[in-house]
Amino acid sequence: MRTPAFFLCLVLCASACISGKAEDQMDLRDLIDQADLRFRGRDSQGALEFYRLAAMIANQEGDEPALVVAASGVAMVLSLDGEVIEAGTWHTQAKQYARPEDGEAWVRFLLSGGVLLIAEGLPAEGINELNKAWAAALAGERLDLAMQAAQLAAGASEGSSKIAFGQKVLDAALLSGNPTWIAAAHEGMGWIYQALDQPEYAIGSFRAAKEMAVGQPFQKRVRLEWALGRALRLGGHVSEATLVIYNADASYKKLGGLLQSMGDAEWTGRLAEEQGELAILRGDLSSALRQLRRAQRKYRASEADTHAPELMDAIEVRIAELRMMIDIARSSGA
Repeated sequence: MRTPAFFLCLVLCASACISGKAEDQMDLRDLIDQADLRFRGRDSQGALEFYRLAAMIANQEGDEPALVVAASGVAMVLSLDGEVIEAGTWHTQAKQYARPEDGEAWVRFLLSGGVLLIAEGLPAEGINELNKAWAAALAGERLDLAMQAAQLAAGASEGSSKIAFGQKVLDAALLSGNPTWIAAAHEGMGWIYQALDQPEYAIGSFRAAKEMAVGQPFQKRVRLEWALGRALRLGGHVSEATLVIYNADASYKKLGGLLQSMGDAEWTGRLAEEQGELAILRGDLSSALRQLRRAQRKYRASEADTHAPELMDAIEVRIAELRMMIDIARSSGA
């Protein structure tokens, strides 16, 4: 099943909304901010457009630090999209003007360099570069960039190193005092622990994230309820998992027609799938099949066929497995 990846799993540092300025009214800082918002919102194409525009204007104005920031942004997005050759060209352009004394520009240059090295198949070198970016960002009190650097490093690391970088994200978030960032960092730790098959630590992290997310939008809180419920099930705490997932699903249903987006359909689907898995554990296979079919319908309504085909494939396989279990149960009882 697809789970939110720790790497770019959340909009950790984006502001609450996108500026209403028209592009022709934006200065370089505005353009870079807009590019960052889109990058953190996983709109790589939109981020590229703004970073490239910012780079062009910075070049025209002779603003070397801004050019490093924008060119590094282009290089990072291209590296993450697998466009390594073009990313290298942009990184080389940024390298011409990158200087440690330029603060943010230097951190961004290190960030893009680390991601590029990882994309080139040199993870150890890339992680080392990202660790330098993390340290430089902390020294410059750019906690958002420190979190991003550690987050990227965690995504490329294994075992205890993944935990260590996840903790660096959390440390920077705690220094910020921003409850949204702290909740996101705890959630990230939850996914790391779950990936490393440490369910009790995962449960603790998701609980901490849920506590910090009290004032956040409903959909984010439900996502954390689902993550906690799933971790509880995987950790063998079936009764509590059932209660958590049931309450989250009931809350969604109370809102009814207020939730119409494709994202809402996906999360109601995830809740239904989790209820199906819990029903299997209780031995209620008919109820499990109803819930998994409901999840399948919700995923289809969220257009998962297009944007997350692996999600559709996984639920179809699970339904087929469940039907086989039902057939075996019927044969045994005949």
